[in-house]
Amino acid sequence: MAPVCEARPARIRAREDSRKEDHLPHLGPLELGIILLIVILLFGAGRIGKVAGEVGRGFREFRKGLKDEEPTPPADTTEPKK
Repeated sequence: MAPVCEARPARIRAREDSRKEDHLPHLGPLELGIILLIVILLFGAGRIGKVAGEVGRGFREFRKGLKDEEPTPPADTTEPKK
């Protein structure tokens, strides 16, 4: 990293510093579309639909499991009297 020249105005140095902190790329609709197209070409639409369905089913089962997780009374472990 080159040393910052002190002769530059403060506003230019501040702008350069803010650019250094911006590490994430900006993904717009065009970039997301290109990524989606590449994924479809690699895996195929049928396979992506199958995986998405399995993920959705997993979420539904997880939520159902959370909802059904009510405290149940302990089971009676004693033998019935004859």
